[in-house]
Amino acid sequence: MTDDGRGKQANANIAAILLAAGQSKRYGPANKLLQNYGEKTLIEQALAPLLSLGLGEILIITGHQAEDIRQQLTPLSTAHPEIRFVHNPHYREGMGTSLAAGAAALSQGIDACFICLADMPDLTSEIYRQLLTARPKSEAAILAPSYQGKRGHPVLFTSTYFNELKTLTGDQGARHVITRHKAHLHLIPLNTPIILQDIDQPQDITRTTPF
Repeated sequence: MTDDGRGKQANANIAAILLAAGQSKRYGPANKLLQNYGEKTLIEQALAPLLSLGLGEILIITGHQAEDIRQQLTPLSTAHPEIRFVHNPHYREGMGTSLAAGAAALSQGIDACFICLADMPDLTSEIYRQLLTARPKSEAAILAPSYQGKRGHPVLFTSTYFNELKTLTGDQGARHVITRHKAHLHLIPLNTPIILQDIDQPQDITRTTPF
């Protein structure tokens, strides 16, 4: 676990919400998050870079096959107490409900939070660190990576927007909050298409190479 040399996590005031509640209908009957991707499952690959950042908490939002997700991640959650599972009983209504559940579960003292997709297994810890480094001193800020002018993931929201995230419903994603606050959006250009690549269908598993 990353710390600051004084026994405290380096980014104890930063959280991550990992969205893992979806039904992955486009993938087929199997839950894509539990499929092998390299030597780990898809969700384990997506979680790995977050574990190296010294975050105060990592909230894994479950819904579809929640118990299977929890069981798969039990060894990691046992070793990393910053991991918490938050179940979204309304996951069938859309991603907005999972974002709202995650924002509502954030602990006091968290002043910024990554929104992460569990079907993006190639993101690296360096991508997350670049967003943290680029964070402006102003309290109100939204940071997202971009590649060739296209906005990608993950997205870092400061606490100014937590209450708005809590109100999302249905299929409303975080983009609705971003659209309302374009003046506070900081796009961080990165020289990698990884920030745009997710796994939707079985053939996508072979499209990219696991790190």
